[in-house]
Amino acid sequence: MARKYSDGNESYETSRLLIDFDPNSKWRIGLIELLDIYIYTYSGAKPNEAGWSPMMLRLRDVVYEGFENEISKEEKEKKIKEIQDPNYEEDFVEFLYTNGSDKGWK
Repeated sequence: MARKYSDGNESYETSRLLIDFDPNSKWRIGLIELLDIYIYTYSGAKPNEAGWSPMMLRLRDVVYEGFENEISKEEKEKKIKEIQDPNYEEDFVEFLYTNGSDKGWK
């Protein structure tokens, strides 16, 4: 995907995964970067069946900006595209726990 959207010029800048952690917000812009995913799947009750999978995500805050007045979706998209110098913060971790296979995670 990075190759497709960067015309074959992949780099750290073109292949990062940024997440808008509150995409429906009209009061703030919050972007985080996914740095690493660590996961281990424990076996289930039957052979070849997934039980549960603890997952650790290493993330980093990129941009957080709050607004006094509500902004439209278009204004939010424009502001995100205009980000020049992201404010990279120290990384942090989040844990997720999935149950079962990828076809039936709960």
